[in-house]
Order: sequence, then structure tokens, then C-alpha cells
Amino acid sequence: MSSRPDRATLLRWIFLAVGLFLLCGGGVIIGFYTMVRQFAPIFIADEDRQRTFIAFANFLPLTASALCLITARGLKLGRSWSRLTGLWASILVMGLFSWLSLAGFWCAWALAQPLKISVEEAPANTSPKSKDYWVSMRKSLAQRVVASCVAIVGLACFPFVNFYAWTLGMRSWDPSLLSLPVLLLIDVTVHEMGHVAMAWALHNRLRAINVGPFSFQDAGHGYHFHFDWRRLFGAGGFVSSASLTGENLRWKFVAEIAGGPAAALLGSLVSAAIFLSLPGTSLQVVWWIPGYLCVIFLFDAIVNLIPLGYCDGSMLFHLIVWTPEGRSLAGRCSLVHLREDADVLSGRAEFDQAAELWSMALEEAVAGGEHNAFAIAFCHERLGYARYALHDWPAAEAEFRKCLEHRAECAAEEAFLVNSLSGSQRASFERHHPVEAGIAYAQAVAALEKRRKNRDRLSRSVLGVMIARAHFYAHAFDSALAEAQTVLRIIPAGRDRLLLRAEACCLQARSQLALGAAALGRVSAGEASEMLRSSDIPPEKRNTAWNDLAEFAAALWIADEAEMAVESLRDAIAGLEAGGAAIAAARHRIQLAAILRQTGRHPEAWQCLPDQTGLPDSCRRALLAERARLYLATGRPADAITDCGWLLHLWQAEPVESALAHSLLAEACLDAGDHERASELAHQSAEVLGRWQHCEMATCLVTTALAHWRSEGVWLPDYVERARQLIESDCLLHAAGKRRLLDAQAKRLERCGVAVAERLVTQA
Repeated sequence: MSSRPDRATLLRWIFLAVGLFLLCGGGVIIGFYTMVRQFAPIFIADEDRQRTFIAFANFLPLTASALCLITARGLKLGRSWSRLTGLWASILVMGLFSWLSLAGFWCAWALAQPLKISVEEAPANTSPKSKDYWVSMRKSLAQRVVASCVAIVGLACFPFVNFYAWTLGMRSWDPSLLSLPVLLLIDVTVHEMGHVAMAWALHNRLRAINVGPFSFQDAGHGYHFHFDWRRLFGAGGFVSSASLTGENLRWKFVAEIAGGPAAALLGSLVSAAIFLSLPGTSLQVVWWIPGYLCVIFLFDAIVNLIPLGYCDGSMLFHLIVWTPEGRSLAGRCSLVHLREDADVLSGRAEFDQAAELWSMALEEAVAGGEHNAFAIAFCHERLGYARYALHDWPAAEAEFRKCLEHRAECAAEEAFLVNSLSGSQRASFERHHPVEAGIAYAQAVAALEKRRKNRDRLSRSVLGVMIARAHFYAHAFDSALAEAQTVLRIIPAGRDRLLLRAEACCLQARSQLALGAAALGRVSAGEASEMLRSSDIPPEKRNTAWNDLAEFAAALWIADEAEMAVESLRDAIAGLEAGGAAIAAARHRIQLAAILRQTGRHPEAWQCLPDQTGLPDSCRRALLAERARLYLATGRPADAITDCGWLLHLWQAEPVESALAHSLLAEACLDAGDHERASELAHQSAEVLGRWQHCEMATCLVTTALAHWRSEGVWLPDYVERARQLIESDCLLHAAGKRRLLDAQAKRLERCGVAVAERLVTQA
């Protein structure tokens, strides 16, 4: 089978190569590869006019280059207009560039024949169209057409600048077109510095500055610089900032946006003044720099002030006139300010207040209608993370899934997609839903791998931690360990990256422990704990570090490292309480009580439990569930039944969590002697949990078997055997977790009587 490329593919590569060659050659091409200099003396006798003719001819390679590159792009996308642009490009190449005539003739002949463009060459655009005005305007065809026309007019002005320089007595120059990207980069730099200067004047916090291939940004782990060679010839840029106060956000945004075009206009005036002052000086040989920059700056301001698409002029128009689109844009600006406030709250581990902020923002965004889709998706994603930090798994999963429903916005902003998929996987894991966790895992890893291509070291480190976490929750421990170790090798140094490094070290320790490398895992766990206790962590993130230490301690308990888990939890709780994060400390007190209860230290567990006054619902639910289990462990089933009643009331909107509460209530009823009700509740709970493949269904089966044994004297051995199989085959439980569940069920069976216990413990 032949692997030769088809004619359309070959044409595309030829036009691309010729276009790049002409773009980078400039005056060299005019001098050596064209007939312009040879024909000029034949048709024009006057030497001054010959120079003028050659000065104008200097820009013919740019025209041919532009047509070649446009044709290459059109052939790749399978556009019909590529035939017309290709023919014009071929005519220019044949007529002007003798060394390229053969390529021009062949391309013209090939374009005259029917072309078969494969499906791969012309992929269909299946991405959904956003109802958000600013998302849809990112690909505005009108803006591209107008910008291209203005750019062509601007380039056409260069020969006139060349001619005017000659009339002023400055030597005409044959510029290399390779200098054009450098001049455009200077223009973009001045334009973006106009935005930066206005942001600084307004006391805004700069989050990101991009100028062509250069980026300087803070993605949550300190400022860092990045150079992207792929955008070396790019002529774009952006500035992102956040107001530190919530006052006059609309007009502050207007002023910051206007700073870019204003800087371009000022640059044009300064360049013109320099250009006019050069004749007769020693610097007149570089007249082309201020001369061409004057034109570039002027047309930069004109293009950016045309209110089409997603540009400065469009944003200024809608904000000043205060159209619905302008109100939507102002809403985005307020979200950026809100994110600053929420990040401060999260740094203090006050996740409940951060969740309240995002809930209010979501209500305002939804009230703005479907045209506010970008803000709605953003609020869902941020609220999902706030709910997740509160251990409100159902609410977190719901928010992430609502964000993913905004497909166009997730396609436009990849961070929405990867964050929501990653969060959805973790929430599904915590809710013990294997099917949904598996689907989210596959999608999250694919999206994360795609996103981290051609990223700087810090961005690759952040994405690497997310990938390692996704692998770990899917029990792909080898892959998780490899990713975590890679991150620890490449992550840049700095105190702002210490929390990220600690998270990678935590994942390394957890993976090593899960793989059975206990000695290595304990060493890594010690290193991670030391990082999280370090005094080098910035004060504003001190509570975040204590919260991360508590989460890591809970993970150590899952890995069967009880003593290290208890010690770390006690330190983290003390640190959070000293830092004023009372609710976060209360949540981890409940976790510590659960560990102490399961290790038989009931008095200490009771002392750890917080008071429920002032706790959010997520903490109250965890407190009631743990307190009910402590009541059962200490022989007080009546009190456990009371707490289960309150727990059911708080979980009434969630079927699965209600089923878990019913299962706990069934245990309490069984211990209280109400065997009939216990059997009924366990059966109802098992129907719901069975569909989820939840491991708690094993508890329901054992409860049903024990209820029948006590009430009717009928033993159901198949129920216990099925419970054992459910626990051992559970794909989301670690080995230590399976052993604990089996031991817990065995202890329940032992309390039923010696004769029965011997049979049941053997089976379990």
C-alpha cells in the first residue's frame, strides 16, 4: 500500500515552505532571486525613480508570502477559496522569482486540476456554539476580516514611508521581512504595557502578562516567567488583573482597557517625532525603525478600537454604552475580584465562607440569563472546589457536573474542563461510586495529558500533581508514583511552591504505601509532613498547610499508619485552631474521633468531638454520623437512633446518602432489639446501594442476616458470604480498608453468640 501524500497535502507543504522562505528573505530575495533589479534600469531611466521602484518592490515578497501561507491554511482546512489564493500566489512566484518559477508553474497546474481533500484535511467543527457573547466572539470572522484588511492597508503604507524617507535625504533601505515580527513584538509590548501601567495606577493586582512568546503570571503558586518558542512570531498578548477593592469595577475596567490603544497612539506620535528628527544625523541609517513603528502603532490602535469581536474597542463600546454584553463583561470583572477574596478565605481554610461567596455569585450569574454562561460555568467550578474542601461530596459532584454541562465554555476555557473532571472523579470516589469514578478518571487523564503539552515547568508540575492524584484514586499506583516523582524532579524551587511540592510528596508516600513499600512510604510521609509544618510557608497560606496536613493524616490512616495519622491530625487541629479556622478544625476533629473509635480508644474519641453549634450542614452530618457510631460502639443504641433521625433529615435530598443513613439506623435498631424495623431499613438501603456497587451494602446484608437470626432463629449464610465477596471485590477500597470492614462485620457477628459466631467469622 502506497504511503505517498496526495496532491492536496503536497501542495499545502509546498505553499507553506515557499511562504516561509519569502517571509524570511526580504531584501535578500529581492537582490538575488528576483528580476526587479535587472528590469528597473530597462524600464526606468532615472536612478532616483529606480530606487523608488525598488523600494515599493521590496514589499512584493510579503504579498506573495501572505498568499502562500493563506493558501496552505486553506488547503489544510479544505476551503474552496484556497484554489483562488493559490493561483494568485503562483502567478506572483512565476513572474517575480525566477528561481521559484518551476514551483509556481507546478502549483498553478496542480490547482487547475480537481483536488480530493481527505476528511483528515478538513475536519468538521463539532464544538458547540456558546450563548455567551464574549465566548462566541473569540472566533469572530468579521473581526478577522476587518483586521486583515486594515493590516494590508498598513503594510501598503510602508513603501510610502520608504519613499518619504528618501525625499528627506535618508538612504532608501531594502528591509528584511524578518524584521517585521520584531517590530510587531515591540508594538505588542508597548500596547500591553499600556494596560499594565493603567492597572498599576488603579492599584490592581496583576495576575498575568503575555507579550508574544513571553509570559509572566501567577497561577496560584507564585509568579513565574515562561518563554514559548511556538509564539515567537506571534503578534498577540493579554493582561489579566484583579481589583483589590470592589468599588467602581466597571470604570476601572474601562480605564485599564483604554490603556492599550492609548499607549499605541502615544507610541505612534513618539515614533513619528523621532523619524522626523533623524535626517542629517548619524542615526538616519536606522530611520526605518521609528518610521515603520509609527505605522504599526497607528494601525494597532485603529484595529483594536474597531468594536468587532473580542477586542479592546468592543469591550469599551459595550462597557460605556452599558449594553447587556457590557453588563456580562462587568460581571466577569467582579468575578475576578471575587476570586481574590475567595483565595484569601481558602488560604485561611475558611472554606465555608468561600462557598457562601461563590453561591451568591452563582445566583447573580444565573439571574443574568443564559448569555452569562461563562460566568455560570466559572461559578459552578469554583463552588465545586469549595464544597469539596468542606467534604460535601454530593454537592461538590453536582457543581462539577453542572460546569461540564457548559460544553462550549469548557471548550473555550480548558481549565474548566480539567478541573471539573478531576474534581468529579474525586467526589465520585469519596461517594464510592465506581462507575462514575472510572468514567471521570479516563476523561480527566486524557484532558490533563493534552493540556500539559508544551507547558513551562511550573505548569507541568501542577498538571502532573493532578494526573498523579487521578491515577491514585483509580488505584493505578505505579502511574501515580511515577508522576509524583517526576513532579518532585522538575518543580521549580521557591517558598510559593512549597505546598505544591508537599502535595507531590504526599502522593508519592501514599502510592509507596499502597504498593507495599512501607519503609519508603514512611520516609516520604515524614518528608511531606515536615514540608507542611515548615515555617517557610507564607503566613497567608499557613492554615492551608495545616488543612493539607490533616487531609494527609486521614490518608495515612487509610494506608494503615494509625500512629502517624493520629499525631499529624492532632498537630494540624491545633494549628488550625490557633489560626482561627474553627470549622476546618472541627471537621478534622470528627476524622480524628473516627480513627480513635476504630482503634478502640472510645474515651479519647468522645473528647475529640466538637460541639455542633455554628457548624455548617456538611460538618453537622459528619458529626451526627460519627456520634451515632460512637453510641453504638459504647452500647447506647437509643441515642444512636436519635442522631440517625437528625442525620436522615439533613440527607433527605440525597438518595445514596439517605440510604447510608438508613443503614446506620438499621444497625442501631438491631442493637436496640427492633429486629423487624432493622430488617426493613437494611433491605431499603441495600436496594439503593446495590445499584451504586457501594461497599456499605455489605453492612446491610449482615444486618438483615442478624435480624432474621434474632427474630426468627433463621440463619442466612448466603447473605454473609455475599457481604464478604462485596468487600473483597470492591475496586475503590485499599487492602487495609477491606480488612477493617471485614473485621467490623466479624465483631458484629461475634456479639450474636458463640455457636453462630464461629460459623460466621470463619465465613467472613
